[in-house]
Amino acid sequence: RRRGVRRAQQFAPLFADAGLHIHQHVTGEAGEARRLLAGLNPGQYDGVVVVGGDGFLNEAVLGLMTSRHHLNIPVGIIPAGERG
Repeated sequence: RRRGVRRAQQFAPLFADAGLHIHQHVTGEAGEARRLLAGLNPGQYDGVVVVGGDGFLNEAVLGLMTSRHHLNIPVGIIPAGERG
């Protein structure tokens, strides 16, 4: 998890320099990202950037796919897994 937080801190200024407003959320337990993203409302965010490994990306995408709103928003990945 610490690796992901460090990577997010590295990239946050790049998003800000590009004029993008970001909201960072550090998860505390397995399944949290899935629940959080499944509960997003249409128009709440323009995209999602996941900082982590393949398991975390899978959790995030499953959350978006199982949303009751059937959200279709871009998903980016910043690798920060075991080999990221």
